[in-house]
Order: sequence, then C-alpha cells, then structure tokens
Amino acid sequence: MSEQMMERQPQENELTAEVAKSGAPSIWDDAKSMATAVRMAEYIANAKVIPQAYQKNPGDCLVAIDLGRRMGLSPVVVMQNSQIVKGNFTWRGSACKAMVDGSRKFRNSRYEFCGKPGQWDWGCRLVAENARTNTTVCGPWVTMKTAKDEGWLRNPKWNTMPELMMRYRAASFFAKTECPETLMGFQTAEEIQDITGEYTPPTEQEVKEGVNFAYSMPDDAAPEPEDDTGTVILDDL
Repeated sequence: MSEQMMERQPQENELTAEVAKSGAPSIWDDAKSMATAVRMAEYIANAKVIPQAYQKNPGDCLVAIDLGRRMGLSPVVVMQNSQIVKGNFTWRGSACKAMVDGSRKFRNSRYEFCGKPGQWDWGCRLVAENARTNTTVCGPWVTMKTAKDEGWLRNPKWNTMPELMMRYRAASFFAKTECPETLMGFQTAEEIQDITGEYTPPTEQEVKEGVNFAYSMPDDAAPEPEDDTGTVILDDL
C-alpha cells in the first residue's frame, strides 16, 4: 500500500468507528434540545478550526449538529467530511467507504479494479462481505467509459486523478444501493459537481491522494468489463 494511501487510513478509521455508534433523537423533537443546539451552533460557528463554509454560519452548523446526533457523530466530524455545494449539504467522496464500514451491515470492504489503466474499460467497484450472511456483495462498476458517457469528464478531476474519482463514485454507489440510510439521503460533493458543471479546485489532501493516478485516455471507447474477468483486487484504503 502506498504512503499516500496510508495517510488516509487514520482519519477514515476514526470516522468508521464514529459512524458505528448509535445516534440520538433529532434536535427538532423538543424545544429544550433545539435551544441547546442553537447555542452550540452559535459557538461552533465562531471557531476557526472548522471548514470555512461553516464559519460564521450557525444555520449550517445547526444542520451538522442534527446530523451528528442522528448518526452518533461529533458535529466537527460531520463538518470535516462534508461540503456545501451550491447551497446543498453533500458528503465528501472519501467519507462514503468509512460509512459503509461503520454501518455494521458489512465488513472487509475493498476496491476491485478491472480493465487497463489509461483505457476506457478501466473501472472500479466496492466489494464487501455481508456481516449477517457472510456472502459477498458487489457494488456497481464505475468505469472511465461510464464517466465519459455520463458527461463526468467535464470535471477536470476525472482527468487529473481518475482512480481517486472512480473510488469515490464506487463507494457512493455501494452505499446508495446497499445501505442508503448511511448517507441520510444526501449526495456526495463530486456527484453534485459532475451534474452542475461547477467545480472546486482539488484540495491539498486530494492532490496527495490522486497525484499519481492521472492517465491520458484514448479517443476510442472500449467495451464494458465483465464481472468475472480481468479483475484485480487492491489493498483496502
């Protein structure tokens, strides 16, 4: 496993452990809880260590507090793993796999890759074991051809760090199809950006994670990969 991937593991494992905890009732259920949460949001909004989108924004901080209570997360963890895109709350793509791992429904999640890097059949999916039945559950394949056909390549991150973007999409698709409750109905930031065509520059952490993943894609499209051929299982993140 590369040093760049190992850098991600402590933060992701921390989120996984937090997600596994049971959540508290919503703050909207009684006036006392709501009043306490509002005061907390006002204090948090003045902090400088939270993401910039939440600074001086007690309303969004209140939403993060509510989500944190429902999911058993610290509101700061919610803020660090989310992003406000065009006024919408979204999860960062890097948080999806940790949420799958923390759902208690699955274990030993891992990414599988197929096809050849730099070709349109290059793809990724998330695979995990059902914790109750011990059966293998496979998420949908996400290939570079998928990205091309869906128009995602307008997002420059698909050209500069395609493997990282495929991982994010694969984890998001798995969570949506197999344990949708973990995302609480919200999309990922990358999904919103791919749809709207409005992008944010890669963060320093994204550059560290994805700088070695860029390939020059060919002009001609290759056929979709078969599930049972050409699959290479990579180490867990």
